[in-house]
Amino acid sequence: MIEQRMAGKFTVLEGGCWRWDRAANKGYGVLRVGARMEYVHRLIWAERNGPVPEGRQVDHYLFPETCIGSLCVNPDHLRPATTWENSLRSSAPWSANRAKEACLRGHAFDPVNTRVAPDGERVCRACCRLRMQAARRRARVDVTTATSTVR
Repeated sequence: MIEQRMAGKFTVLEGGCWRWDRAANKGYGVLRVGARMEYVHRLIWAERNGPVPEGRQVDHYLFPETCIGSLCVNPDHLRPATTWENSLRSSAPWSANRAKEACLRGHAFDPVNTRVAPDGERVCRACCRLRMQAARRRARVDVTTATSTVR
């Protein structure tokens, strides 16, 4: 039924995406169902595959190299994903940082060299050691150059 209502409301693009050409909300195609506006990509997923699994979202990036993203309503480009999986593929700065395999000095973000802070930030253990060594050197220099004023 949803596919019938969608007819003529999207354009098939060269890469296989179905670009929604009607109303959108926050970058996602919407369609009125009863008194509510529903996201088209969720409707088409549910019609083809059943309800979205509990704790999952419908993710547009099954084909990240070709899919246009949020306005694509091609059910073949959609899949259920956790919020975490979906957000890792976003364009947010933290997701780009999360994709990095090494710190700024080139140390690998691997299980041995990486500490995960309570807020989820990855901390390079090798860089921490270098910072501590530099702080100790500075502290030694400060102590040896200080003048004594004992009377």
